[in-house]
Amino acid sequence: MSDEQENHASRFQDQRKQSWTQRVTEQVVRLASQPGDTPELKVRKSTGMAVMVGTTPLYFLYGLFYLTVGAATAAYVALVGGACLVLLFFRFLQSGDYFRFMRLSTPVHQLTILVIHFALGGFTSSAQEP
Repeated sequence: MSDEQENHASRFQDQRKQSWTQRVTEQVVRLASQPGDTPELKVRKSTGMAVMVGTTPLYFLYGLFYLTVGAATAAYVALVGGACLVLLFFRFLQSGDYFRFMRLSTPVHQLTILVIHFALGGFTSSAQEP
């Protein structure tokens, strides 16, 4: 067995010993950060990436929920917002530009939530008429 095969086998054994949360955390840090980043910047980047990637599937779940309860406009907005975030994530994987990803995905999150809010009745649905 060559040294490279032994290293690969030992890395595989180490990965099996780790919990799934440790493996996911290492993947997110590796994905978001660059080799020359300071430890503080690595933490900031990995936290931002975890939040953005972790919340994206929620848009699809909410879209399905809104479809089931009959709020079609809110459902379509949630599904389109989730699709936009997925496309932005693939663009990030291609370019590796973390700050562009954050500058584009944050407004998509905010606009999607705002439009869903208005599609569900906005501020008028809970107002009581005298």
